[in-house]
Amino acid sequence: MNKIEMKICCICNSPIEAEFTEDGDAYWLDGHNAEPVAEGRCCGKCNNNIVIPSRLINAGLSIEESISVMIGRLAQKEQGSYLYGEKTNEEE
Repeated sequence: MNKIEMKICCICNSPIEAEFTEDGDAYWLDGHNAEPVAEGRCCGKCNNNIVIPSRLINAGLSIEESISVMIGRLAQKEQGSYLYGEKTNEEE
């Protein structure tokens, strides 16, 4: 396996974790687009907790509506939805 250069989150300054295939091969090293919060790339934690809620609010959703959307995303992640690039239980 090749050496992976760690990139740093432009929001929290933590390393951006690589995404790996089931075989252990890195397929994505660049994290997430941090706009509109910051210019650059961010880690998954900042993307989920800061960037996406900010985008929802900028799109006109209230804070309460944004929280509801984020709770729905978490529920979908726990169920293995395509939103997070995973298969649903019915497809396994």
